[in-house]
Amino acid sequence: MDNFQEPRAAPQRYDASLNPQILRKRRIFLGSYVLLQWWFAWRPVRQLKWHCKNLATDERDILAAYLKEDAACEYFFAFHGPVCSLIAKGVLIFASGMFDAFEAPVMINPYVRRYLRKNPDLVGLKTTDLGTLKPRGRLKTKNLRPEE
Repeated sequence: MDNFQEPRAAPQRYDASLNPQILRKRRIFLGSYVLLQWWFAWRPVRQLKWHCKNLATDERDILAAYLKEDAACEYFFAFHGPVCSLIAKGVLIFASGMFDAFEAPVMINPYVRRYLRKNPDLVGLKTTDLGTLKPRGRLKTKNLRPEE
């Protein structure tokens, strides 16, 4: 008897990438991944829109002054309540890391500025009121409301 064995064929490897169940799971994963990335990428924008729609009256006055003068940066007392709340919401931003507490340069968020110019009724203005005032120098908290 001879001890010669027939060579076996190489075992076929199982290709999991062609399995329909695995393909379906991959599609679900990738679809949900892309959807969640989009959702969380636009979350700050949705929050800014929500904050712009739910403003207090003193916050509206501050933002209306930005839009009336068509200004991007103004100077405020750093501890003024409405200014601090708008900074905390992300609507306003400190323009510089170094500033005097009595006259801090505060900039309006560029996205908020564009959004409020498209929707001036959110701050109690009309489209014709935008950019009507000449810049009066540094905008202070005391000259936000006209004297009656």
